Amino acid sequence: MNNETFQYYDGSCSSTNNHTLSIILLDNLTSITFGFSLNEKNQTSLNRVSVSVTINKNTNYYFPNYTADVAGPHVFLANESLFATDCKNSYRCNSKTVIGNFKADGNLTIKSIDLEHLRVQPFVNNETVFNNYAVGMLK
Repeated sequence: MNNETFQYYDGSCSSTNNHTLSIILLDNLTSITFGFSLNEKNQTSLNRVSVSVTINKNTNYYFPNYTADVAGPHVFLANESLFATDCKNSYRCNSKTVIGNFKADGNLTIKSIDLEHLRVQPFVNNETVFNNYAVGMLK
């Protein structure tokens, strides 16, 4: 992620078995949402990545090949089991991890998203003060 285009992040814990992390960039025109799940063995996995991109006539700074026929919001989804680890561990990508296999939205496609220097920890106990990441599972 380019720090010049990053704006903010948000997350939700909609149920005890599913957590999400959304990263918002490009003047609120793009979001990347990571979906984590928890299984019966108390292991977490990153199993869903969705990307939402809004393209319009004012976005040609970010999308210089803009044409009116691609205007509007577009959602791309990749269902892959990317990482799996014990619930008390964090995910950490030091080297480049490529997420591909996104389903096309009309005539638009996303080839891939590259993750690098990313560390997240879903399913942190709400009763514990979170001071640091748990042991990281390197990818």
